Amino acid sequence: MNGFFNLDKPVGISSGEAVRRVKKELGKVKVGHAGTLDPSASGVLPILVGKATRLSDEFLGYRKKYLAQVTFGVTTDSYDAEGNVLQKTSVGDLPELSVGEIAGSVRSLLESQTVSTSPTAQPGTIIFQTPPPYSAIKTNGVRAYKLARENKSVDLSPRPVTIYDWNISEVSEGPDEYPECDLEVECGRGFYIRSLAHDLGQHLGIGAHLSALRRTMVGNFAITDAITLDDLVVRLRSGLIDEVLLQIDRVFEDLPAAILTSEQVKDIGYGNSVILCPTRAYAKRNTSTESLRGYGPNGELIALMERDLALGSWRSVKNFA
Repeated sequence: MNGFFNLDKPVGISSGEAVRRVKKELGKVKVGHAGTLDPSASGVLPILVGKATRLSDEFLGYRKKYLAQVTFGVTTDSYDAEGNVLQKTSVGDLPELSVGEIAGSVRSLLESQTVSTSPTAQPGTIIFQTPPPYSAIKTNGVRAYKLARENKSVDLSPRPVTIYDWNISEVSEGPDEYPECDLEVECGRGFYIRSLAHDLGQHLGIGAHLSALRRTMVGNFAITDAITLDDLVVRLRSGLIDEVLLQIDRVFEDLPAAILTSEQVKDIGYGNSVILCPTRAYAKRNTSTESLRGYGPNGELIALMERDLALGSWRSVKNFA
């Protein structure tokens, strides 16, 4: 049993707990996840099963999309609704906020954080972002959140992260009449939506925190195709796993593919490189790629392969045989 479940993780449980519940249904098979979601967040959480667990690192570099709810006028020590309130401005002292004004502040904030030396060929915008005190980043060998829980000083340096796109879709009145907005963000590895919400509040001069978060995409895993945990458990108990288990090559479906001979499959299994003939080996027309999927003569996925330019051959970087 190898593949993925595109899980819509509910609010209230950790990513590890979601994995535990799936593993309980599957029995003696390796299960993991790709990309942690906090218990207070919901949305796309790819569950990796069997040999697909070898691909957990692949997901780290994939783009992710989030729908965030930002509440203005209240700051917390964790930058989200789970933390202790540090400052609370009276609703009557808050300015009227519009979509245009918040969008202008987001734009100005990101411009102030943009890395001026970013390469022109780099997609998206690279900014320097300071992670929240309650984060898993290590400082002097200790997780920052452990220091924060002990009321110890947490000094995290700004880190380069990438934001690809964002949009303010709505401003409304939230609980206790505090204004809130819906903020859609597409970002890369290591980006903290909590920090963006906090920094936006500081930039506006009224404070803010992340009050809700839903992840809507990880790579090509979209929320529109995701299954709830309850529905997944029902399917697994009913023996309908084939209806929800996605094949391993779903992650690499945008890459060209090559059909390997039986001898080449053996070579790949021994860790050797192989020579491929572009005129007959590629299942897609793009022969200038540096990565491709390697399939055996019977159509089974053998490996994810990369080109060795020095030798003019291809080697396996992820083997699934």
